[in-house]
Amino acid sequence: ERELGSRYVVLLAHLLKWIYQPERRSRSWTNTIITQRRALAKHLRRNPGLKSIETEEYLDAYANARLEASSETDMDVSAFPDLPPFTMDQAKDDSWMPE
Repeated sequence: ERELGSRYVVLLAHLLKWIYQPERRSRSWTNTIITQRRALAKHLRRNPGLKSIETEEYLDAYANARLEASSETDMDVSAFPDLPPFTMDQAKDDSWMPE
């Protein structure tokens, strides 16, 4: 559970930064998003029992990702929506990037 939550926090924080600081997008952010998506998929394949709590972990991680994105961007946490601006499936989808 801990790894699932941690990977979601990193992924979601980077997706938030991608949306709210488009001028700072970098290859490093892209690589982090790709790496976290692949690691999440692998972790869920190896631990199918986590599927039942994945949505809860995703939403909990989003709350922490807002704080992390706020800290890393020097933007107030209120600049980020209370609920994710993307679905869990979008966040995990290798072919999806927010505009």
